Amino acid sequence: VSVPITWAYNHHYCAWLISQSDELTQELYSNYKNHSYKWGYNNNVQDDPTKSTSQFFSEGNGGEFRSSYHGYPKGYAQLLFSPTHFHFNPMQIDTWNRTSMKLDNDMPPLYQPGPLPKSSRIPHSAGYSGLIECPCSDRLEKEWHMTYRATTSNNNNNDCNSDDGEIQNATECMEAAKSIVVSNKYSLVEGKDEDAGCSIVPHESGTVDVLWNTKQLSEASSSSVVASSNEQVDMTIVLDGNNSVATIHMTGPSDRWFGVAFGSTTMCLHQQSDECPQGGPYAIVVHDKNATVVEERKLDQHGPGHVLESSIQIVSNTVDDNGNRTVVLTRPLKGLTDEHYTFEYDPTTTTDESSLLSIDIIAARGCNETFAQHCGHGSTTLSFYQNQVRTPLCRAGIQGTIGGTAFHNDRCADAPRSDLKRQGNPTCSIQDYMGGLSCCHHLTSLLDKDQEIPWNEPLKYRFKFRFYFQEYHGATATTSSESESDDDKSTTTTTVAAPSHQHLT
Repeated sequence: VSVPITWAYNHHYCAWLISQSDELTQELYSNYKNHSYKWGYNNNVQDDPTKSTSQFFSEGNGGEFRSSYHGYPKGYAQLLFSPTHFHFNPMQIDTWNRTSMKLDNDMPPLYQPGPLPKSSRIPHSAGYSGLIECPCSDRLEKEWHMTYRATTSNNNNNDCNSDDGEIQNATECMEAAKSIVVSNKYSLVEGKDEDAGCSIVPHESGTVDVLWNTKQLSEASSSSVVASSNEQVDMTIVLDGNNSVATIHMTGPSDRWFGVAFGSTTMCLHQQSDECPQGGPYAIVVHDKNATVVEERKLDQHGPGHVLESSIQIVSNTVDDNGNRTVVLTRPLKGLTDEHYTFEYDPTTTTDESSLLSIDIIAARGCNETFAQHCGHGSTTLSFYQNQVRTPLCRAGIQGTIGGTAFHNDRCADAPRSDLKRQGNPTCSIQDYMGGLSCCHHLTSLLDKDQEIPWNEPLKYRFKFRFYFQEYHGATATTSSESESDDDKSTTTTTVAAPSHQHLT
């Protein structure tokens, strides 16, 4: 018996036939925000990259009970090299009213409505279940907030996208600053220059001035950039492009070791399958068993690694009344060896955004003064901004999550590629989104939290795939020669037979 559409709605399915593979590579999809995967995997046959190593099958016809045909016209086929795996990913929505729709014979019973969440726009009298539209129930918490970005121009309002609007007041300006740059102290400076908008001035001390409606500018050089982090270790880095020197302020507990690794968010620089051939990142570690030691290390994937030749100079080493140790050190931007990290900063290079440089880091602190297994760690990305120079801030649009999954408000293209945004279609923004794929989560009920799930037993049924195939033979060439004895002439004829897939019946 084919499963009725009123029992299980086959929204869509994806299936793959996959070949034997010499290598599996990971690729970033450029259009992943539009209902797609961010990362995908391709398997490559190294001896012949032209061989097709996977085929993808996807249908979204809804009512599978109609036994719709899925295939190719006569004489057409898909080529696939040595298939070894089949992978199936269905999206099925259980809509069966088990109380009122019993299967007593081979014919499916007439549809009887079941419960719907409050957000469903489909009435019970529609003749089908509103659950097939994936309404957003309150089981999935919806959260959204304004995001912000930095710009390069000192005239903030002219650079801000009018679609996102401008920062409205000093309170929002402070929120924007805190979302963009990490600081140990934010100081709000309010003025009366109405066209100046919101901006920040970061300082080498780790403090940030937040300017609202003031054109106050610092006179410091812009050949250096600064970034701060408070992930496990409080740190501020200043990169001086003119003198090719990095100044690093690190603060952590005086009774424990602490350190920061650069250029990675994991303990492996470049993971390849289950191997880490390049080892871990470069790190600066501070520990104080008997005397304070600041050392540079090349870490292992899951180990302490080895100490490197020192390229740092300690400027100061102090402990405050709260037991926090602050070490200020300098080192060249360019790494001393290939195992030392190189800070790639050129003050003559300009970009579209004021964040001229970003660096991934790992920060950790130990259990005691001896450098060993950590008792706390985290990772983040440092964003650098011009040191002691005004950087304007703008709104960057609303982003949010549904049930913990990111929802991108820039999913609808502008005209003429799409008219959804112009029409105010609710799928374009998280504020208006009422239902769809973003609210269909695996093994999650589509009913509201205060609604009892009336039928807890799972609905089990089978998908049946039938693949027809024949062995592939490539094009073949046959050569024949003829000669004439009278004038000693000869001719050569080459006949090419088409590949076998062009003769399918």
